[in-house]
Amino acid sequence: MPGHPQPAILRVELDCATFHGASFEPARVSFFYGRNGTGKSTAARAIAAKAGLSWRDGASAAEGFRLLLFDRGFIEANFRQAGPVPGLYVLNARNAALREEIAQLERERQRVVQQGRSWADALAASQQRLDRLHRDALERCWSLTKPARKTYAAALRGLRTKAS
Repeated sequence: MPGHPQPAILRVELDCATFHGASFEPARVSFFYGRNGTGKSTAARAIAAKAGLSWRDGASAAEGFRLLLFDRGFIEANFRQAGPVPGLYVLNARNAALREEIAQLERERQRVVQQGRSWADALAASQQRLDRLHRDALERCWSLTKPARKTYAAALRGLRTKAS
């Protein structure tokens, strides 16, 4: 058709699991539709691998033509459920990447919170041990100085009474 850009790929020849010796001439934009198990994903994988592609003279992926496949991999990478609304999905590679980054940061935040709790527990256990050691040291000091305190008390006995 005059005035319309021609497709860069003239022919696709498929020789894979579902298709043997099958070929077709794609349009500038080709859309595959069919029931489950009819080979849509198989064809998409073969095209993504650039297997069996016949390019127009002077055209190739290396020449700057981009082959865009909106297959299962694209959907998994770019579609995310739009929050709490079941059945509503948002197509946006940037949003999908941001959501993944947010999910990764949330996992990291949970790890850091858990580490903080672990450190707080260790600190509390250390403080309890320190308190116990302090009490034991005080008791030991009092027990070791008991004879001296007894002797000292006897030495000061006469000084503690009032002179009459």
